[in-house]
Amino acid sequence: MSKLDRCIAPLMQGKTMDKITPCVQVTEARSSGQKLIVTISDGINSCPAVIIKPSQPVDQYAVIKIYESLKHTKEIVIIVKYTVEERLDAVIGNPKPYATAGASDTSSSDKVKTTSTSKSSSSSASTSVQPKAKKSSGTTAADNFYDDGGMSSILDDDKLSNDQAKPISNLNPYDKVWVIKARVTQKSDMKHWDKGTSKGSLFSIELLDEYGGQIRATFFNDVAKKYYDAIKERSVYFFSGGKLKDANRKFTTIPHPYEITFDRDTVIQNARDSEIPTDTFNCTRLCDMTNVEDNMILDVAGVVQNIGETKEFTTKNNRKTKRCNISLIDDSSSPFCTVDLTIWGDMCDTHDMQQGDVVILKSVRKSNYGGVSLNTINSTRIFKDPGIPIYQQLSEWYQNNEGSFDGEGIKLTQKQAAVNSERTFKRKNVIADCKNMSVDTVTAPDYLTIRAYVSYIKHELWYDACTNKECNKKVQQNEGIYHCSSCNHSSDTCTRKFLANLGITDWTGKQYCNAFNQAVEKLFSDMTADDMCARAAEPEYMPYLLGEKTFTRYVFTVRVTTETTKEPKLKFTIIRVTPIDYAREAKSILSLIRDYDI
Repeated sequence: MSKLDRCIAPLMQGKTMDKITPCVQVTEARSSGQKLIVTISDGINSCPAVIIKPSQPVDQYAVIKIYESLKHTKEIVIIVKYTVEERLDAVIGNPKPYATAGASDTSSSDKVKTTSTSKSSSSSASTSVQPKAKKSSGTTAADNFYDDGGMSSILDDDKLSNDQAKPISNLNPYDKVWVIKARVTQKSDMKHWDKGTSKGSLFSIELLDEYGGQIRATFFNDVAKKYYDAIKERSVYFFSGGKLKDANRKFTTIPHPYEITFDRDTVIQNARDSEIPTDTFNCTRLCDMTNVEDNMILDVAGVVQNIGETKEFTTKNNRKTKRCNISLIDDSSSPFCTVDLTIWGDMCDTHDMQQGDVVILKSVRKSNYGGVSLNTINSTRIFKDPGIPIYQQLSEWYQNNEGSFDGEGIKLTQKQAAVNSERTFKRKNVIADCKNMSVDTVTAPDYLTIRAYVSYIKHELWYDACTNKECNKKVQQNEGIYHCSSCNHSSDTCTRKFLANLGITDWTGKQYCNAFNQAVEKLFSDMTADDMCARAAEPEYMPYLLGEKTFTRYVFTVRVTTETTKEPKLKFTIIRVTPIDYAREAKSILSLIRDYDI
């Protein structure tokens, strides 16, 4: 039989046990979701604990060896790493619930009350109902801990330390257990969505460690609500637990290949301040913006040349907002470059930029509207800090050349528009661009133009549709009558409309997309769904037709939206299919080569 270590008291007191890996017995265990709520015993004392990621089955009376644990503020031990040493069928010893000083006093008073109550009610014991046993404060805390998903406020103890922390640059999806120490350099506003069938919320932060490593992290739904008020911008924390995935480079300036999604297993602890800098900037020069893909997020530094009036207007979604146009210049070329920046929403009223100010803009989106321009987003921040090197450089340049900015500089919007006018159509995207998108960045429909092969066509290509031309919704057949619940139209006939699931492939990967009637008709050379349905009964017709279109190359226009039926996910829909005109493609590629001045 395994020997138990007398460890409950030091574990509950938050003491480190670096030199031993204590053995304890699980006297109670219940599973819920991906976690286990247990009571552990050392033969003398017992306490509540939570196993956040069970790596082995743990039954009642099992003896486990703890390799890594954390002391929670709610008087719970969080078990991170363990192994099952032995499985028994009885409790070892006679363990009593471990109690703090305050809890001991309470227990004593409760014991006195219980004794007096039992004496006064002994005569009527046959008719009285025994009261339910009260849970100990520790057990109640464990239940509460699990009920809120294992989430907590920021921990204040010193369980996570500098010795455990690893550089952010070394994080990768294969690390299952890791700790980083980082400063929150940026915290976004809480974003909410409500699509009728589901609702949710999220916010993101950017982290910076003492080695200069940066990474972006996101909190969703209950985890976001729990930590949003607790996490403070500019503060330093230890972070442990979370899932790493490929970073969406299109929507962040951080060069790290991965980003973190914090979940209910995450542990965050306050850290003492250190030499971690407050911010880093990866500024793109204005003259180099023509080489940056559209919709990319940039850091930009410049001098305010002109400030336009703030105007109110109503969007296509009938939402009222504001915008203000500002011209920026910098020293990246001679004569100077100028780019238009559009400030959106409440930032029009809160920014304090004046003509001649040197500003550093963190996280602005590059647009192709009119060529090259910039737009603020929810996470955009404006800095006017003389301590930033690029600020000093631009300030000296502006002061030394103050009298030479009266004329017009190189208008990148005009230059880019002229370049685009020589192209037959815009630069293509690749499948990898689809993989780099995420639900927290696609807040409005986005469009990609991809040159790819059809690699998969699902056989169910059409549905029975309403004959009302303004409806075209799916109908239900009942006793020979087709009824549309959308427009309440009934008919003894129906029409067929395409609704296909396609796989498209290029040299960077494969993406599954939906395609509706018009796009699928173009794919099948203007054949209608009714015509295809009429010949579908022929044994060899459909295999021949689908085989003919498989691995045929087209230019696809793909709409990307966020779908929230159960949980947020991206939806890719092909809205246009265009056969490749190889002569035009060749001219387009030649025009791109000329842009590089080769």
